[in-house]
Amino acid sequence: MKIGRPIPLASLSAIPWKNGGGITRNLAVEPEDADFDHFLWRLSFAEVNAPGRFSSFPGVDRSILVWRGGGMLLQSKDGGVFALTAAAGAHAFRGEDEIEATLIDGPTIDFNVMVRRGRCTAVLCRYTSEAVLSRSADQAFFICAKGGFRLAFQSGEQCLLRAEESLSVSGLAEGVRVLPDAPDAAMVAVLIDVLEPTPATTG
Repeated sequence: MKIGRPIPLASLSAIPWKNGGGITRNLAVEPEDADFDHFLWRLSFAEVNAPGRFSSFPGVDRSILVWRGGGMLLQSKDGGVFALTAAAGAHAFRGEDEIEATLIDGPTIDFNVMVRRGRCTAVLCRYTSEAVLSRSADQAFFICAKGGFRLAFQSGEQCLLRAEESLSVSGLAEGVRVLPDAPDAAMVAVLIDVLEPTPATTG
């Protein structure tokens, strides 16, 4: 197991959305230099300041949740509507689905998890109280939204994660104890398992 150093979210650089309609900030991408069409998995924060259509990501499974702001109404092509709010938690959908987003109450920042379908999977969890993460993962990310958390690993290592910081862990072993340090603390964990290695490239 390899534990990285906490990274402040404020240090993430902004890049345009795939469809050019806004900006996003990549937290992590595999492979690291992969573009929108060739990543295996991708974690990012998107800033939504106006209504519009989601970018198309064929062959990708997506999960999204509200990080900051009032949230959005997500309308699919078949007319179904999902209210994406902080209280609603994560919403999963296919990257090829045509989704129109309307802001509920002003600008919103959403957190996105994207994985290439059939090649890897991801589980997105939210923590607001003490808990034990009882499963392993090839790659894990812990991202603190409010307050702070102490993470106690089976190896005996511990890490303090403050608000607006992210921690990556490769080869995560099950049994991580999650300990909030404030009543309103909130954290998200992403657990990624690779089903198929990234194909080797030549050039």
